[in-house]
Formats: sequence, structure tokens, C-alpha cells
Amino acid sequence: MVSQDGMGAAQAGVLESAVAQSFNAVMITDAQPGPDGPRIVYVNPALCQMTGYPREELLGQTPRLLQGPLTDPVVIASLRECLTTGRFFRGSTINYRKDGTPYTVEWNISPVRDEAGVITHYVSVQQDISALKEAQGVSRLLGQALDATQDAVMIANTEGEIVFVNHGFEQMAGYGRVEALGQRPSLLK
Repeated sequence: MVSQDGMGAAQAGVLESAVAQSFNAVMITDAQPGPDGPRIVYVNPALCQMTGYPREELLGQTPRLLQGPLTDPVVIASLRECLTTGRFFRGSTINYRKDGTPYTVEWNISPVRDEAGVITHYVSVQQDISALKEAQGVSRLLGQALDATQDAVMIANTEGEIVFVNHGFEQMAGYGRVEALGQRPSLLK
């Protein structure tokens, strides 16, 4: 049997299985406007694992359930504006798990349209990027610490290209950061 859009039952089953087994968290909401916004109609296991909520507690709820004090209202306003105008949205903010712990989520949200072009649902593919954000913060902090020392510090990658120099290096070598990055340490000869 082939559905109206040309997708057979077997293909639809494969698609459903692929989304259910996806590494990325997937949430589908309806597009019904309301005081609290769209309601969740589907979540895959990865989303349940990321949020700590079982499927039954998410279905029928609004995604606002995951927001809290550190959720960026500017990001949420941008999200709403994109969705109401039918545009794709990509962004990140802080959400909260069922146990109240925060995590940084990155969303890619797309409107789903019916044959008449009317938005019926939104599909959100999400990732917990908390570890990435933490690593970026540590990297910035280390860079600031290395810049604070007057000792010259230069770091090269395995290909022998300079990927970092601190302020002490700039003072000692006479090369600015922009001039040194991508060069080989032999530029100091």
C-alpha cells in the first residue's frame, strides 16, 4: 500500500524507526496557537533521556515545561517570531531537566506544512551542548590566563602551524597574533 505522498507503509516504518533511534533528541509539536503555545505530540527516546522526563509526561505539554530562570527570553522571542512567520529557527539557550538541573540545548526547528502550505506541526532536532559550552569556557579562561603572563607562549599543531600565541609572545617576537597564526615556528629565525 502506498500513501498519498508516495511513501509506502514500509518506508514510513523505517522513517519512524530512524527518528526513534536517532542520537539527536527529536520533538514534534502541533502548530496550534494558544496562551501556552504548541503542544508536544511526539518525542523520541533521546529527548526523554536528555530531559529526564518520560514520554507520557511530555506528550500534551508545551515545551515551556523545559524552561526556567536561565532560559534566555531573547532567544525564546526570536524562536516564536521565526515560527509564527514560518521560518526555520536555529539557536541555543538553557533548558531544565525534570530534576531541575540546567543544560544548554541547541535547537534546529522547522515548520511542517500540509498540501495547502498551512503549518500543521513543528519538528525540533535538539542536542545537549553543555559539555561543549563548558569546554569553550575553559578554553577562553586558559587563553586569558596565558595572555596574562609576560612569558612568551606559542602553541603549534601537529602539522607545525602556529595556532596560539599570547601577548608575551607578541612583545618578545615582534609579531602580532594575526601575523603569527598559521605560520611555522621557523618564522622566528
